[in-house]
Amino acid sequence: MTAATVRGLIEAGQGGWVPRGLTGPTSDELRSLCKDAGWGFVEVRLSGVGDKPDLMRTLARQLELPAYFGGNWDALEECLGDVVAREDGMVLRLKGLGALPAGLSDPLVDIVDDLVEDHDGAGRTSPIVVVADPPLPR
Repeated sequence: MTAATVRGLIEAGQGGWVPRGLTGPTSDELRSLCKDAGWGFVEVRLSGVGDKPDLMRTLARQLELPAYFGGNWDALEECLGDVVAREDGMVLRLKGLGALPAGLSDPLVDIVDDLVEDHDGAGRTSPIVVVADPPLPR
């Protein structure tokens, strides 16, 4: 996956995951692409997260979720959707996603999948492009 591919998604106003098994652009490249397009960019660093409360605190802090965030999967889905909706579009880099235990990564990936589907740039939604770093296996 090259910066040009992500740039193409941004320019087309389309959301989606960077395909599994492919490496995305660097954070600096993504930040620059987003700035040029007027999109938001958030990098979430997940290394060292070992349990659900730690994951929820990490996500709340790094995504700047509102104070009323309930620290559960349903609240994460709702609040993350609100974060994306505040932007014309967003690129979300999940750094260290593959290192999370399956009991944490699977529900997180499901939530992000739903978010991508709901915010694909069609209709009145802001698109979101998600980059897993390192890439998720195929």
